[in-house]
Amino acid sequence: AAEIIDVLERNGHRVDRSWMLATAQRCQAMWLAARGDVAAAEVAAQSALTHHDRLPMPFERARTLLLLGQLQRRRRLKDVAAAT
Repeated sequence: AAEIIDVLERNGHRVDRSWMLATAQRCQAMWLAARGDVAAAEVAAQSALTHHDRLPMPFERARTLLLLGQLQRRRRLKDVAAAT
């Protein structure tokens, strides 16, 4: 999975495609969370949201926000997660 995420991110930078960068960061967040690094996963999800700011794709943004909320709840940041 890490290789595919890296390719997606490299190509996103190469052709300047925000959707590829947002998706790569969201996938990176899921990969990190699966490995137990929830704090780094939260940072990656936040990074994905910055790329979503440039996109007219509300459902993809919602998927990232859902993931971010789940990560925040795993870190016991329930108030922050509720605001997300």
